[in-house]
Amino acid sequence: MFPARSDPTGAVRARRGNGTPPHRLLPARRTRPSRGARPGAARLALVALGALVALLALCACGAPGKHLPVGTYERGEAEFHGKRYTLAIEDLKLFVRRNPKDPSAAQAQFLVAQCYMEAKEYALSAVEYEILRNDYPNTDLADDAFFLEGISYARQRPNYRLDQKVTQKAVEHFQKYLAQFPTGRHREQTQQELDALELHLARKRLEQARQYWSLRQYGAAALVLDDLLEASKESTLRPDMLLLRGRVALRQHDSERARTCLGEVLSRYPQHPTAGAAKELMHKLGQEAGAGGGGPGSESLR
Repeated sequence: MFPARSDPTGAVRARRGNGTPPHRLLPARRTRPSRGARPGAARLALVALGALVALLALCACGAPGKHLPVGTYERGEAEFHGKRYTLAIEDLKLFVRRNPKDPSAAQAQFLVAQCYMEAKEYALSAVEYEILRNDYPNTDLADDAFFLEGISYARQRPNYRLDQKVTQKAVEHFQKYLAQFPTGRHREQTQQELDALELHLARKRLEQARQYWSLRQYGAAALVLDDLLEASKESTLRPDMLLLRGRVALRQHDSERARTCLGEVLSRYPQHPTAGAAKELMHKLGQEAGAGGGGPGSESLR
């Protein structure tokens, strides 16, 4: 900042009172205050001090728990709530290692798993939840840990065209949860997760059946589809399973099985996109049967 300039207009007005012609007036001479008396320097110092205080406060807020001893539960918890998960994991693991019998040890282990979960490191969070269940089986957190371990598996499920080992593991884990925690806090959500996982696996199996169909391996396609239909009574994919099973039956010259599958599509799912194809196949099936031509496995019924 610079010192305020003298007002030349004020000087002009002052000199007009002495009768000096206006065109001869000059601006008043500016005087520069001494270094020690500069008002801008004091302001600058105050602004700098305020900025420094604000910066220190911001740093303190950005590093929760930094003032606490390393390896304490309180420091790890503060880092967790500050979303500094790497630092939180270090402090919490150190705390558990030093104090495995401490009343807060189970909670610390739970927070370690939660850190990995929040960081979307689901394979690691599953391991940490399992450690909690094994090392502290009587903790009040056992219910939550068991459920969240299953969530960690479920979040790893790949595209249905890929291998589904981890998806199957999630299904089995959630089924164990329902068996071991008959009054668990997460039963409703567990069932929802199971439904989503089973639909994912069904989509994988249906894709396999379609591949067998395209390769004209009708026997293999029929086996996959029969298993699917038996296990998926209310699945949203059931109309697609039934239509494909009807087509497979036609290729196998099994008109009765074809009518059963296609008829279920028309009766239970008349508004589904597969209903049109099922109706057309049923009509052609009737025509072929009436005409005695080609048989139910002819190309026109594919």
